[in-house]
Amino acid sequence: MLVYDLSKAKSFNNVQKWLRNIDEHCDTGSRESLVRALLGNKQDLAGEGLRAVDEQDARQLADKFGLDLFMETSSKTGFNVDHAFTEIALNVLEKVRQD
Repeated sequence: MLVYDLSKAKSFNNVQKWLRNIDEHCDTGSRESLVRALLGNKQDLAGEGLRAVDEQDARQLADKFGLDLFMETSSKTGFNVDHAFTEIALNVLEKVRQD
């Protein structure tokens, strides 16, 4: 689970570095069973005009790197937090069944 702060562009800019780190440190054989999710946190600040990362840009990055899930969340309000964990768990279950 990669979580960036959608109110800080610098946080989002680190996502590609984090993905490279995963690739460098993840055993090649286990990459197919790895579930990678990108979560833009602090969605509650978007409504206050504090968004620094466009949702479409984040979605495109997730697609570009073939991530299993992209979602915006808010740990403050709970928006999409349970849903994100449920979707990640379902993705893990699906990959386990494929193996």
